[in-house]
Amino acid sequence: SFEVGKNYEFTGHQLRRSFAYYLIGYELCSFPQLKQQFSHVSMAMTRHYAKNASKFQKLRKKKQNLANAIDEERIDQKA
Repeated sequence: SFEVGKNYEFTGHQLRRSFAYYLIGYELCSFPQLKQQFSHVSMAMTRHYAKNASKFQKLRKKKQNLANAIDEERIDQKA
């Protein structure tokens, strides 16, 4: 547990999970590449490390699509 205003100490495991989540979420590497980098024996372990990253990917893509639609509308209004 943690308290507001106190230092929180990350563990190596938490850092690895965060790294896996963002690498997959931002599509910076594939699951096989991540599996190799983390030296996992099974793909199931790699998928566990990046758990919920696909939800993050979908949300990020929706946000980007909305931003693109807004930009296109601004261009159309200026024309």
